[in-house]
Amino acid sequence: SAFLSLLLGLLVVTVVNSGPRLWRNRLWIFLAIIATLIISSLFLGEQSLVYRLLSLGKERSELDRLDFVFNGLRYWLERPILGQGFHMHDFIDQLVPDLPRYYPHNFLVESLILGGLVLGGLFIAFVVFTALTSIRLITTSPAEIWLVLIWLQACVYVMFSGHLGNVPFFWFSSAAVCGRFQALSEVRIVRQRPWL
Repeated sequence: SAFLSLLLGLLVVTVVNSGPRLWRNRLWIFLAIIATLIISSLFLGEQSLVYRLLSLGKERSELDRLDFVFNGLRYWLERPILGQGFHMHDFIDQLVPDLPRYYPHNFLVESLILGGLVLGGLFIAFVVFTALTSIRLITTSPAEIWLVLIWLQACVYVMFSGHLGNVPFFWFSSAAVCGRFQALSEVRIVRQRPWL
């Protein structure tokens, strides 16, 4: 999730970043990433991002997570409208008996299993609304890109780890993006119509 967040963040920065120094800024960002990867691989060894990328798909925890997601979707399809409810924990726990995990490590899959299309639809609507608000926030104030990048990292993270109740970072960053956009919108309205 960290590497995917990095790539998506770079894409957002590249799209938003404009002006005469565009290519120089992109070069600096690229060089900073390369330097970070090299330094982290030297100091962190097997814990570094470079090692994790080279061993992608080979570690047991990654394979277990894929198993949780695919089986989670299978369990959801058994009751697609209302989901399995909290029986979901038993189903997921049976996949790897020696390593009890009661959630599928993916917010979308978990919401679909728990509450079917009702809860899954609400979660999708929430993510889409926050993503659109992020775009509007950057359009309104490009300086707020840092907040959008924090939300983007949290959003990618919850598609690979955690469950609905234990990653407040995602919920708080979503609220921060939406709240900041609302605050900037109100300031803009007051400036345009000072008599309000």
